Amino acid sequence: MIISLAARLEGPLIIRPDPAFVTIGESVTWELLFDPQGSTFRVPLKWEIYFQDKDPFSLSNGRAWIARSEPSSNGEHKEMLDVGEAREPGDYKYGVRIANAESGEELSDDDPRLIVRG
Repeated sequence: MIISLAARLEGPLIIRPDPAFVTIGESVTWELLFDPQGSTFRVPLKWEIYFQDKDPFSLSNGRAWIARSEPSSNGEHKEMLDVGEAREPGDYKYGVRIANAESGEELSDDDPRLIVRG
């Protein structure tokens, strides 16, 4: 399952699908996209996918996956973040935080859902 996270300088994070439904044993990859919408915003981004409670992949508490994306020549970012196979059924609320990797300024912090079926 690929879950797409599309960010822009203005407007909300677009998450597709939300909620995302997967089955135990299915691999999950987040596609991280950023469109500067013609602006001169050309900085690396830090993407963080985090679970405050138990996550369905490593079965640990407070786990986070972090990726850094660099702008292409037109300022767009595109990265893939593979987190492995879902191992535990449940309804999980997780966080997606995007920040300027140089200054640390937060650009977005959203809380979508991932539902793992047995």
